[in-house]
Amino acid sequence: MQSSTRRYACNVLYFWNDLDRAFAEIARVLKPGGRLALFFRTNADAKAMQAFPTEVYRFPSLNEVIASLEVAGLAVEHGDEPATAPPLLVAKKRA
Repeated sequence: MQSSTRRYACNVLYFWNDLDRAFAEIARVLKPGGRLALFFRTNADAKAMQAFPTEVYRFPSLNEVIASLEVAGLAVEHGDEPATAPPLLVAKKRA
């Protein structure tokens, strides 16, 4: 029987000032084949950006998040959501 450990966090991406550092640490602790799922609002969602104080919340671009995940050594999968819709990214640690 295979043991699995799952950890969850909600609404944390908005508070990370250094995506490269955050994703590098996540990649470090993920098991080979482990996955990280992200569902978040990007800077393309003007309504969300206006609703939250920019001195506290950070809304990165979809491309910025994908690039940081790939720099961390994670393979990224995502759908074809409209630009303003929250994307769902699944990043998998390469074996």
